[in-house]
Amino acid sequence: MTASRQHPAAAPGLTAFLRAGRRPQTAQLVVCTGDSITRGRSSANWVDILQCRLAPQGYQLVNAGIDGGLAWNMLKPFSCTNAPPSNRTL
Repeated sequence: MTASRQHPAAAPGLTAFLRAGRRPQTAQLVVCTGDSITRGRSSANWVDILQCRLAPQGYQLVNAGIDGGLAWNMLKPFSCTNAPPSNRTL
């Protein structure tokens, strides 16, 4: 299975973002890509923690973590969105 096929099932944060789009009040969109540590199912979800802290400043964080995700597969899904992120983390 290719990485692009894994995203809808394996990255619910990304799937939800692609459905809903960028929030109107968002000043900075940050898409956090990575492996299971980014996804946050087995440990603390640092993306959600940052979202709670940064939301008052206008940040929207999208958790695009995928269990077993490889860095070189992470940028491909963003070519299909009309709301490119302001920042990306790998």
